[in-house]
Amino acid sequence: MNMSLSTESINDDITTADQEHLWPNLTNLDPSEELRLLRARIAQLERQQTINSSTSSASFDFPAQNAKRRRTKIGDVDTLGDRTDEEEKNHGEKEARVAEFARYREKITKVELELKEVKEELKNTKELVDKKAQSDQKAMLERLNALEQKQTANSEQHKADQKALIAVIDQGMRQLKGELIAKMEQYQNKQQQNIGEKVVKMEKYQKEQQLNIVDLQKTTIAVLNENGIEHLWPNLTNLDPSEELRLFACQNCPIGTPTNDQFVNFKRQFRFSGTKCKTKKNKNWGRRHFGRPNR
Repeated sequence: MNMSLSTESINDDITTADQEHLWPNLTNLDPSEELRLLRARIAQLERQQTINSSTSSASFDFPAQNAKRRRTKIGDVDTLGDRTDEEEKNHGEKEARVAEFARYREKITKVELELKEVKEELKNTKELVDKKAQSDQKAMLERLNALEQKQTANSEQHKADQKALIAVIDQGMRQLKGELIAKMEQYQNKQQQNIGEKVVKMEKYQKEQQLNIVDLQKTTIAVLNENGIEHLWPNLTNLDPSEELRLFACQNCPIGTPTNDQFVNFKRQFRFSGTKCKTKKNKNWGRRHFGRPNR
């Protein structure tokens, strides 16, 4: 509703003489201020009307007395209908004031209605704004609650995923550890098996060597008995093992004599005395054959 139009319509109905009693910026005022000025103007008009009514009544009584005197002098001539120009003027001004007062009353009523409508519109607007604000606030709270719930759900999901991942990693580590332990046990078992096989082979080899040694001893004894040994130098038992081997590793042994390997345990089986020995074929075995001079 445009309140300035109502103010302009009020000013259009006021005459130029009436506008002298109003403020020049009436159209620039808000409705409440305009209503206050109109009420002040009505009060001023009422006071002026009261004054004019008193003056008009006094002026009306004075011509009436003069007319009575004239009627007395003239006799039966009726002069009640004769009025002076001044009485007519005062009567016209009074009617104009009354009409102006009625117009102001009408304008005030109109302005009051407009103000009431404006207040009602403001009230409705405020209610709409409040409802809109409440609705927006409610929507914002619901959105915040939804975000919090989503964040909580995401956090719980993240914790669950992390827990599941840790469980998978632990399971994988346990499985890997189990496989590693199994492989290590398998490797140890295999190594033990290999060691056992090697021990068996070594024991078998040792047994074979012992058998070979026994056979060699038997063969050596048989050969020595066959060839006959007269005597050996007395200090043969005092030689070290390497010297014994060197003594019995003779390259000029005749065919049928024991080989180098056959004399390994020769000292262990026989004890001789003397400086040299002979075979049945008169083959001399002495120190000179082994790089030492005869004594």
